[in-house]
Order: sequence, then structure tokens, then C-alpha cells
Amino acid sequence: MAIDEAIFAFTGKKNSLPTLRFYQWKPAAVSIGYSQDINEELNLEECRRLKIDVVRRWTGGGAIFHQDELTYSFTSKTDAFKGFNNFITSYYRVCAGIIKGLSRLGIQAGFRERGDSFLNKGIPCFMANSKHDLIADRKKLVGNAQRRTKEVFLQQGSLPIAYDFGLINKLFPQSDGFGDVASSISEILDRRIPLKEIRQKLLSGFVDNFSVSFKEDSLSSEELTMAQKLFKEKYSSPEWTFNKKVRKT
Repeated sequence: MAIDEAIFAFTGKKNSLPTLRFYQWKPAAVSIGYSQDINEELNLEECRRLKIDVVRRWTGGGAIFHQDELTYSFTSKTDAFKGFNNFITSYYRVCAGIIKGLSRLGIQAGFRERGDSFLNKGIPCFMANSKHDLIADRKKLVGNAQRRTKEVFLQQGSLPIAYDFGLINKLFPQSDGFGDVASSISEILDRRIPLKEIRQKLLSGFVDNFSVSFKEDSLSSEELTMAQKLFKEKYSSPEWTFNKKVRKT
């Protein structure tokens, strides 16, 4: 989370290029949306007992269990591509890259045409029935959320590889029927796909979608310094996780 926010901060600088990032969570953790009430979304006693970390995202949306999944983030200036200056069109353009990548894995995904315009309290992100969700076989497959200013936007998303339904039921109070509405790569394909292949296919989807090439790179020294500061003062702080307050040191 700290790295994504640091990249966001420096993306607004002159000549900054869009950044596509893939990562996993080690150890497993739950992220909650920026506006959520943590006490309504999670069984905190179970999280503590099972030593599951909890962090508040900078982006919106619902709670997500990051265990056997791949997280992506896409950060760009709003004038980098046509439509990026608008929330819904930028969302569709970024998701189109995900859809093309999934098709290379043999998964036909698309957008939910009808759904709720609000997020019900207490249910995980992947149980939300929202318009524009990315679905496959009529089940939600990718959870996405944005943070944006006039100049820059960040879109984060979670793509489940497989689910531990028993653990999800312990962590989320209102998760009965989770498997009826949420799916994963392994469930759809009925086999396990290597993580490296998933990343490669998704990357190729973005390359095709935006007609660009991506260069593998590392954080700049300035981005790394900011990420370390954000981790210390914000994302590892109970004040942020529980109350959306940032501790200054």
C-alpha cells in the first residue's frame, strides 16, 4: 500500500510514465476500503487469533482477503491516454487490459451490466453485486477500486487464484454463500496456473490494450524513501487502520 501511494505521488511529476505493478501479500492479510468501518467488516478477534494482518487501503471498495491471489496496481497521469480524465472510462480502459490478459489464460471475462450502486456494509468485496464488476461465468472474478485527483489516478485490483472458503467464513461475519457469487482462476479453469504465467498473460493484455511496451524497473530513491515513511507513519499505524488518521513522527 505504501509503495502504491508513493508511486502515485511521483506520477504527477513532469514526464512520468504510467506504472503497472503486480504483487502478492506475504503473510496473508485483509485490506479494507478507505471509507469502511473495520468493526462492521471483519471478525477482528479471529484476525488476531489467526495472526492475519489488517490494513486500510487508500482506495475505496470493500474488504478483500489477500491470500492465494495476485494484486495489481496501475498508476497514471490522467492525460496519458484518452478517457483517463474520467473515472468510469479510465476504469473500463484499465479493466480491458485485465480482460485481454484473462482471455489469454482461457477465461472469458466481462462487465456486469446490472447491479447495486452502493456497497452493502459487512459483506466482502467479492460478494458485492455492483454494476461494472468484472465477472466470469456469472461470478465476480476481480475486485477493483480507484483513488484519483485531477492529474493522477491509481487503480488497484485483486485477482483470486484460489479460495480458502473456511477461512473466509471465519474472517468475514457476512460471508455465507461466498462461493456462490465469487470465483477464482483455479475454479474457472479447473486447474492450477503458475503465478509466473498469470503475470505474463496479464502483462501481455495491457501491452495489447494500450499498444505500448512496458520496461521493468525499480523504485526511485525518492519513491523508496516516501514508501518507507508512509509505511511507518500510516500503513503500520492502528490510527490509520481503525480511524483513518495519520501519525506524524
